[in-house]
Amino acid sequence: MRCARQTAEIIGETLGLEVELEPRLREVNLGKWQGLYSDEIRARWPEEMRLWLEQPLATRPPDGESIHELADRVLAAVNELAARCADQRVGLVTHELPIAIIVTRVDGIPLDQLRAHMPPNAAWREMAWTRAT
Repeated sequence: MRCARQTAEIIGETLGLEVELEPRLREVNLGKWQGLYSDEIRARWPEEMRLWLEQPLATRPPDGESIHELADRVLAAVNELAARCADQRVGLVTHELPIAIIVTRVDGIPLDQLRAHMPPNAAWREMAWTRAT
């Protein structure tokens, strides 16, 4: 979350806006994989890594978070923010998977197509949010 926080702070300072940290918008919890390089993960957990890359909705990293759990917390946070700031424009700074989850929800794309909608690094997109029911 440090990179997203630093980016948000730079934007906030530049625009004179207060930064509010929302821990539910952090990146996916990778459990035992956290902090490891992909080649280290493949060496220790080859089958789990294969499944994570090929069928991300059907698996999770060891002791980590599933994509469904990630989506639940990210969308709950965005829904609450949308309700609280209904008549305001809000900027979100977060990570790759949370952004992809938000994009799939806004565009009505099934979650199983998540990986095809991963943003490039430092990307931005303007979106209108309608509260999920």
